[in-house]
Amino acid sequence: MIYNIRHDKNLEINSVVKLYESVGWTNYISSIGLFPRMLAGSLDVISVWDDDLLIALLRTIGDGVSIIYIQDILVSPTYQRQGIGQYLVSLILEKYKEVRQIVLLTDNTDTQRYFYESVGFIEVGKKNCVAFMK
Repeated sequence: MIYNIRHDKNLEINSVVKLYESVGWTNYISSIGLFPRMLAGSLDVISVWDDDLLIALLRTIGDGVSIIYIQDILVSPTYQRQGIGQYLVSLILEKYKEVRQIVLLTDNTDTQRYFYESVGFIEVGKKNCVAFMK
């Protein structure tokens, strides 16, 4: 099946909310009013559509020169394991191939580790780095 790829920050908020709900990202849902600002303040938003249904989204923040941060990558459970997430990551990595730091923070699960390692990410500790968060 062929899906439509959009590079657009101006997404219909109800579609975005439904996608975030489908993957259980409840912290985002409790802040629905922030979605327009989050999207507008993003460096990039790439969405994947099956007709008029939003099925996947990748959102980055950063300056696009020295660093990008993959803030959100989500694929509706019905569409997972079809290579959509890998495709979205490949689009971003190609677009920002000159950027020195491409980073993300994710849950420490086998599924997450496998996915991100399969698309070329390395745990920061393996690069003699440390990450902090508050």
